[in-house]
Amino acid sequence: MKKAIILFIAIFACCLGLRIETQAQTDVRIGERLHIQTDKDNYLSGELMWMKLLTTDDRGLPLSFSKVGYVELTDESGSVARERIDLRGGIGDGTLLLPSSLPTGYYRLTGYTRHMRNEGSAVFFDKWIGVVNPVVAEVRQGTADGVQPEVVDRAESSDLVSGAGSISGLTITTDGETYSPRSEVRVSIGGLPADVHTMSVSVTAHDMTGRLPAPTLGEWLERLPQSGSVPVGNSEAERLEAEYEGPIVTGRLVSTDTGAPVLNASISPLISFTGDDIDLFPGRLDRDGGVIFFTSRTNGTGEVVTTMRGDDSRPMRIDVDDPFTTESLARPTPTFPVERIDSGAIFRQSLAMQLRYSYSGDSLNLARKVAQYLFAEPDYRYIMEEWRRFATMQEVVTEFIQFARFHREANGNGEGVDRWHLSVINSDFGNTATALVMVDGIPVFDHGLIRDYNPLLIDRIDVYYDRFVVGSNIFHGVVALYTATNTYPELRVDPFTQIASYPSPQPHRMFYAPDYTDAARRANRLPDYRHTLYWDADVAVEGEHAEVVFSTSDLTGSYRILIEGMTVTGEPFHAIRDIEVSRNSDSK
Repeated sequence: MKKAIILFIAIFACCLGLRIETQAQTDVRIGERLHIQTDKDNYLSGELMWMKLLTTDDRGLPLSFSKVGYVELTDESGSVARERIDLRGGIGDGTLLLPSSLPTGYYRLTGYTRHMRNEGSAVFFDKWIGVVNPVVAEVRQGTADGVQPEVVDRAESSDLVSGAGSISGLTITTDGETYSPRSEVRVSIGGLPADVHTMSVSVTAHDMTGRLPAPTLGEWLERLPQSGSVPVGNSEAERLEAEYEGPIVTGRLVSTDTGAPVLNASISPLISFTGDDIDLFPGRLDRDGGVIFFTSRTNGTGEVVTTMRGDDSRPMRIDVDDPFTTESLARPTPTFPVERIDSGAIFRQSLAMQLRYSYSGDSLNLARKVAQYLFAEPDYRYIMEEWRRFATMQEVVTEFIQFARFHREANGNGEGVDRWHLSVINSDFGNTATALVMVDGIPVFDHGLIRDYNPLLIDRIDVYYDRFVVGSNIFHGVVALYTATNTYPELRVDPFTQIASYPSPQPHRMFYAPDYTDAARRANRLPDYRHTLYWDADVAVEGEHAEVVFSTSDLTGSYRILIEGMTVTGEPFHAIRDIEVSRNSDSK
């Protein structure tokens, strides 16, 4: 039965490789476009920007193709902040932390997918983001040819604001006009189309410059570029494969001694990610030394591990490429309207940001855990604090890990010891079959390094007794060791293994807001000066109606409720309504 399963996996892998090759030759014909919505258009340096990503085709119809979106904030010199965002069903929800050192000025927010890079930056999404640094007097001056961004002066009325993309009959109803601090607000959205593809809702304090965001989704669709003018390459070999299954990692196989490309190597490239899971993926090696890895569920990982197996003994390593575009995103910068800034609003927003980080910093980092790549539960899990501690890993394995042993393999002439191996003993494998051994997600093929490792650093050991297939590599069982911090302290790796920092797609950060549903919570003395009261990038819609509930903060003033969405036929819609938060005792 197991042999049949392995045969099926091998056939499936071959078919998958064929499908990838075929897709690579055809996916460039899909015109993909990306729109980014932000909770605000003007921020303080050091603030957190909430973003929604939405992909369409070049006609403006919803498209679910790429699984990763790229966001970069740039000035004339290059990128100042950037993130990779997971896309599910063509929709992504992420954040961008603005560096606290950014001087006051306009910055360009750019969005794209790896597939869009085949058409060049002419099809990338971009809009201007204003940043105000409340503690640094420096103001970035715009360039002479910088075009001012399109803005709309805020309407004085709190009624629905219509415009491009509005749908007749769309309504936003609140259960009051003026609210007290820390009170509940119920928002009812009616008249929605029956075929809503996605809809977002944001509630933020009035902009410090008193202007509405532009362009809206509808205005963006009106001038959607049909094709790019600067394609990456004219041949199939020069085109980038789309991330239609998950994040793609590329690199180069180079000589450890010279840094020159290594050609025609007889190795099998592997990639993994450090952490508390088993995330190990095979790679594809090109004749010119290029390596490509197709990965999945690698959110939030900060380090990537590249290694290899094979009989090629030349000293070499895999250098990982930067996943972001190599094309310059620099553009002439407009002058930020400093004269329009409300100094009182800046003070309140700055105070709100500092209090937020001081009292709710941990809550701002709450993230939804992604299901690990390896679904199978371990056959045995050993929590080290529940067992007697031993002085060596040899004793740990021998004394209480069932059906696992270190053994020595003699060299070819029968003299001395060649290498140590750690085996998981299975009736199908025999006593000398070698297992896959990992420490905090790092594969270690020289098991002598594991035998010499300090067992007091190990927090838990997971053991799998079945075969584990990774591309053309078949391992006879898995022994996964994890330290308490998942930072592999004191671990030595072989010369073919390289560990590097890498920007994987960010974990899905959960929007946090305090719960004030009862008097005890409202009486909490911790300050709450949230500037963004509510954010949901993909609100659940029932029929033609939706409802959201949120609480106001201690920050009084005017707030904007903005809904923006698209139907399955590509029709955009948006609506705006204002509410007031006041300390007036007659307010709700």
